[in-house]
Amino acid sequence: EYMGENIFFQEQKNMEKILIRVLDDTLGKYLHGLNKQNLEIGVWKGEVNLRNIELRQDALAELQLPIHVHRGHVSTISLSIPWNKLSSQPVIVNIKDVYLLALPTDTSSWTFKDFDQFAYATKKRQILEYDTLKSKQLEASLESVEEKKKSEEKNGWIEKLVTKIISNLQLTIENVHFRYEHIPSKLGGVPPENIKTNPISFGITLKSIRAYSTNQDWQPTFNETLGLSHKIVNIQGVSFYGSIDSPSFTLLSGKEFELAMKTITVSKSDDYLFRPSNACLKAKIVLDPSTAPAFTEVLDELDFSLDTVSLTINEINFQNILRVINFMSRFGTLHKNFQETRKLNQAIENAKGNKHKIARERWLFAFRCTKKKFSKKSSSWDIAEVTNTLKERNVYVETFIQLTE
Repeated sequence: EYMGENIFFQEQKNMEKILIRVLDDTLGKYLHGLNKQNLEIGVWKGEVNLRNIELRQDALAELQLPIHVHRGHVSTISLSIPWNKLSSQPVIVNIKDVYLLALPTDTSSWTFKDFDQFAYATKKRQILEYDTLKSKQLEASLESVEEKKKSEEKNGWIEKLVTKIISNLQLTIENVHFRYEHIPSKLGGVPPENIKTNPISFGITLKSIRAYSTNQDWQPTFNETLGLSHKIVNIQGVSFYGSIDSPSFTLLSGKEFELAMKTITVSKSDDYLFRPSNACLKAKIVLDPSTAPAFTEVLDELDFSLDTVSLTINEINFQNILRVINFMSRFGTLHKNFQETRKLNQAIENAKGNKHKIARERWLFAFRCTKKKFSKKSSSWDIAEVTNTLKERNVYVETFIQLTE
C-alpha cells in the first residue's frame, strides 16, 4: 500500500512538472511578467489564479504581419486541478475579460537592419522549436533498450492520463474583444472627410465560449474510456464590426481602456459586418490507436450551426478593408524585396571585388525584380498597362543609346 502511494505521489510530481512547463511555455509567449514561482505554488495546490495580466507587445508576432499589441489585458485566468481525482473529474479552465488593442507597425522608415531584426526574430522562434524537438529525439535515442521499455511503459501511462485530461477539459472564456485601429493617412488613398480625426477600427467581440465533453446524446459527462468522444463548443454573442466614428482607444488610461473595451457599442447599425449571433459546434473525435502512446485525436464528424446569419457591408467599410489589405500586402512586398537585396549584398561580398561577377549579380538581381513585376501583372494586363510598358521600353532604349554613344 505504501509503495502504491509512493508511486502515485511520484507520478503526481511528474505531472506537476509537466503542467508547469506547459503553462510557462504556452502562457509565457503571450503574457507579460508571468511569475513562475507563483505558478508552481498554484499548481501544487491545485488552484492557479492569475489576475490582471498584461499581454506582451509581441504576442501577435507569430502572425508575421506589420501589427503589434498596443495594449492587452486579461482580468482572470483560473485553473482548477483535482489531483486526487484526475481520472474521474475534469480540469476546469476559466478565462475572463480578454481585451487586445492592436495597431499597425510603421514600416515606412524601416532600414535593412529593421527587416533583418524582424527576420531574425522569426527565425529564432523556428530554431527554438526545432531545438526542443531535436533534444527530445536525442534523449530518446540515448536510452538503452531496457530504459526505453520502462520509459515507454511509464510515458504510456502518463500519455493516457494526459489524453484523458485534455479530452475532458472544461474551458470557459468570457468577454473577449479584439480591436484593430489604423490611422487613415497610413493606409494610402484619400480617406473620407469624417474620418480625418478618428481612426479606422475593426473589432471582434465575443460574450462567451464554453467547451466541454458530452455523452452520445450530447449531455455533459466525463469520458472514462479512451476511444470515441463527443465535444460541444457553445459560442455566445460573436460579432464583427467596422467603424469610422469611434474615437481612438490608444490614449485611454488602464481602467478607462477596460471599461471602453467591455462596454463598446456600435454607433450605427450598418457598422456591423457580422451582427451578434450565437453558434454551436458539435464534434465527434476518435483516438487513433496506431499513434499510441500519444493517441492522436482524429476528427470523425463535425456539425456547426448558427442562430442567425446577418452579414452587412457598406461602401466605407468595404473601402477600408481594401486599404488595410493593401497595407498588409505592401509589407509583404517590402519584406520580399529586402530578402532579394540581402541575397544581392551577400553575392557581392562573396565576389571579393571581381567586377565581372559583381556586374553579373546586379544584372541577375534586376532581372529577378523585373520578372516578378511583369509576372504579377501578366494575369491582369489591360490596354493601359500594355501602352505604359511600351513607353517604358522606348525610354529604356533611348537611355541605353545615349549611354553607349
